[in-house]
Amino acid sequence: MFNLSTGSIGNVGVVTSDNGGHTSEQITEMCVDKLIHVADSAPPAIREQARAFKNVVQGVVHAHINEAVKNDRLTVKVHLEKLGYSEIAKHIGEL
Repeated sequence: MFNLSTGSIGNVGVVTSDNGGHTSEQITEMCVDKLIHVADSAPPAIREQARAFKNVVQGVVHAHINEAVKNDRLTVKVHLEKLGYSEIAKHIGEL
């Protein structure tokens, strides 16, 4: 009647935070870990080169995440100012 099969979903990771959301560093690490995996079984020279590349990508991703956060806060600040909430906008701008 029913034919059920099982499969593999791969590795699953969980990242938690206290008193707020994830930091840009945590999000960067999660992103780069999804994009680039360096196998421990890779030949040493390739593993070393892959890790160096992963570090470069991590720097680029982190810079863009920080820029996105900064731009989003600026957008929120401008909208709050337009609505007449200049005091709140000032605090958002200081984050």
